[in-house]
Amino acid sequence: MRVTKADVEAQIAGRGRIEEQDVLAIRRQVYPGGVISAEEADWLFALHERFAEHDEAWARLFVEALTDVMVNQIPPLGHVTPENMQWLLDRIMQDEQVRSATELELLVNVLEKAISAPDPLAVFTMQQVKAEVLRNNRLAEREVAMLRRALYAAGGQQNIAITRQEAEVIYDIHDARSGTEDDPAWIELFVKALLSHLMFVSGYEPPTREEALRREAWLNDTTTDTGRFMRNMVESPAKVMALYRAPASSAWEEQASRNAAVQAEAEQVIDAEANWLAARMLRDGTLSQAERLLIEALRAEKPQLHPAIQAAINKLP
Repeated sequence: MRVTKADVEAQIAGRGRIEEQDVLAIRRQVYPGGVISAEEADWLFALHERFAEHDEAWARLFVEALTDVMVNQIPPLGHVTPENMQWLLDRIMQDEQVRSATELELLVNVLEKAISAPDPLAVFTMQQVKAEVLRNNRLAEREVAMLRRALYAAGGQQNIAITRQEAEVIYDIHDARSGTEDDPAWIELFVKALLSHLMFVSGYEPPTREEALRREAWLNDTTTDTGRFMRNMVESPAKVMALYRAPASSAWEEQASRNAAVQAEAEQVIDAEANWLAARMLRDGTLSQAERLLIEALRAEKPQLHPAIQAAINKLP
């Protein structure tokens, strides 16, 4: 006898939760021909909303299947359009918030798997991580990892530079947390993300984030040894800069040549970025350990800080 979606759902309802044995039956329903229809995708969303209790295998299938729909099945293949992004958000949001940790993982996974995605998707995903941090009153290892993944996803901004909107979210999280109970890797992520925004925002076209991550271990270093990070910070900006000065192929050489005229400007913190950083530093009236490390990183590249940044430092205890 042919098993239907109604049969599967009735079995799950009898237990009140999705168990591992149900996941195979669900997979057979949604992947009969290797393609998930819109109707089957909606069924997955309905199951997830109805059965809050579920085995981890369900979470994996949910993320895998719906990422497949978003990235590999809805045209244009490999790319998330604003319309497709809205289709996804309409199904996972409630009261402006993503309903569950599994749906948040789906957002991050879509960003990672897509060739390109609308800029607001990465920012929205980071804002959802921020909301979770504030609810839990702690930046745990999981949240730090999700922020890192959203920032450096190949499907995000397609380059190593962190946008102003992304930097704002990172700084908002910084200002909301004391840091005393946070995962030590958070400070490293804060410094690296802000340094990327400040140093590369002014017009220079860097390589993709994916390529930068592959070629430069500095950005992928997830060590929680903050002391070692502080000792190495003086060298790190130079390593990042070297990535852009030493292309690995003729294509990179051509790109470097095209960017040569604006590279020097891009490696300086221009007025708009300096004024933004100064305002953010002054907002809470204190200079945190993370901000001190960021200042040291900027000094390592250009010992004479921008006057706006130096003036802000002078005002802070």
